[in-house]
Amino acid sequence: MTNHTRACAACGSSFTSVRSDAVTCSPKCSTRLRKARRAGTAVPTTRECLGCGTDISDRHGNARYCRECYEAQEKQHQANRARPALCPQCGAAFSAKTGREKYCTLRCSGLAARARQLGQPWTAICVVCASAFSAADTRMITCSVRCRIYHRRHPEYVDVERQCEVCARGIPRDTHRAAIYCSERCRRLIGKHLRRNRAAQAPAEPVRLRDVFERDGWICHICSLPVDRELNGHHPMMASLDHIIPISDPEYPGHVWANLALAHLICNTSKCNRATQKDRDLYERLRAIKR
Repeated sequence: MTNHTRACAACGSSFTSVRSDAVTCSPKCSTRLRKARRAGTAVPTTRECLGCGTDISDRHGNARYCRECYEAQEKQHQANRARPALCPQCGAAFSAKTGREKYCTLRCSGLAARARQLGQPWTAICVVCASAFSAADTRMITCSVRCRIYHRRHPEYVDVERQCEVCARGIPRDTHRAAIYCSERCRRLIGKHLRRNRAAQAPAEPVRLRDVFERDGWICHICSLPVDRELNGHHPMMASLDHIIPISDPEYPGHVWANLALAHLICNTSKCNRATQKDRDLYERLRAIKR
């Protein structure tokens, strides 16, 4: 294999190649030569930097400076535009690069925006559960983390007129007009209660979980501690529906309004199928209250 040494047709430098028909030293020079031939010239024209006079033929066609001169020109331009300013958030003096720059850092800008939002609270309507809440941002459309996750899973969800019979959330618009459940999870949940009641030959009423939770004030009837309404999944402290008198009890009244109460998931699981005298007294009090 013979090496051939010759001068590059684009830049004029000497190079060595194993190919006898090679005329350029690099792919960049090949591109320059091809563009020059398209323009009608045999040799690419040489361009010089306006700052230092070096060859910038290898840069893009609109370049007037080499990279070092260009960076120096940008620094000088920014220094000429800089002006002394005082940050209204932290009070520190800084050099503003533009006329509209008001804060010294992005953190100060965010803190100031947050302070303006908290200073002007307003009430918004959640697009999932249709409840009113105090929004701290104009972009907030959901009242809690649970509603926000539900809205992400159902982006088409904007209809709050039709509410689920289980959780009282709105039903997505793309579902059938006769649908009464918002999701497969709610349908299976109510189906499980109905099947268990049919097996026990006990009555059942259509009850919304959220109505029961709101009636109990989001307080667990077993441990008397508050329930975080934003917990979901299988968190042990999430909200769950408890039958005050369980199905296994001979006096089980059924899946009815007076026999349902709010409980932590861990409390509901620990209670199992037992009913104390306190539970029976609670059932009697709820049965005496008109729904």
